[in-house]
Amino acid sequence: MDSDLRNLLLKLTRNGKIERAAIIDKAGKIVACSANFTFKDNDVKTINYALSGQYSSLVRMKFGNEMFMCFRQCEDNDTLLGKNGEEILVAHRKNGFLVVGIGHSDTPGSCLYEVTRFAKRFDSKRYSCKIVS
Repeated sequence: MDSDLRNLLLKLTRNGKIERAAIIDKAGKIVACSANFTFKDNDVKTINYALSGQYSSLVRMKFGNEMFMCFRQCEDNDTLLGKNGEEILVAHRKNGFLVVGIGHSDTPGSCLYEVTRFAKRFDSKRYSCKIVS
């Protein structure tokens, strides 16, 4: 993994609101990921499907080995917020890149804010899809 990407990802997780995070490129490849965060190919597909679903803003989906109850923002289908017991899942897509974060359920608003703010900053860096882990 590129050290710039690793350092950028550490900025998202260092304050403790987001425990694990990953950046996925337009092709669905993970370009940066927290050491304690594992993804299956299906997880990326599931999130993309949930973000682009046309029928309901409320979605129940499996991510990893856990089920999350999620909803999309009605006016912005690029943000997904899910809850599973003690964990919050936030996914935000910006110009094809997907930032996914897992945080603690005590701070859902902070998790949402941190991931969407990070995704906007990451986009502004204009990393190309050729950077892979």
